[in-house]
Amino acid sequence: MAGKIAVVTGGASGIGEGIVRRFCQEGAEVLLADIDVAMGNEVASNCGATFIHLDVGKESAWQHLESTVRSNYRQLDVMINNAGVVSALDITQVSVADWDRLMNINLRGMMLGCQTAISLMRDHPAGETGSIINMASSTSYLAIPDVAYTTSKAGVVGLTKSVAVHCAN
Repeated sequence: MAGKIAVVTGGASGIGEGIVRRFCQEGAEVLLADIDVAMGNEVASNCGATFIHLDVGKESAWQHLESTVRSNYRQLDVMINNAGVVSALDITQVSVADWDRLMNINLRGMMLGCQTAISLMRDHPAGETGSIINMASSTSYLAIPDVAYTTSKAGVVGLTKSVAVHCAN
């Protein structure tokens, strides 16, 4: 990872934080992208990453991230789309507002992350190259009662397959 430029969404805690810390240890330049400013800044300052505020469901936030990468870095080598939330609500409990919030973060955020990564990687100095890693869940194959989460993660698998086919062409 030495010399690579990586963006990790949801990098302020959990799996994302672990990825940020490991990539920094391996010598990557890491942009920790998260909605949690306090935790994001703390993790970034502790491991040498750069924090950027990102609400993954907002297209304008992704446009800002893309502009930042283009202005301050040579390229984007790795995009880790990791940001996500759970609702713990079954089909009888979930409201449309709960559903929309979760889909906005878990699925729309992934789609916007893929679009941004492809745009940046298309202009990579070494040619069209890079890695996009989308975090799904075993619930995409083995459902749990959390209907919005299970559905969103199954959507991530479909999105990832579609993006892979696009990039292969």
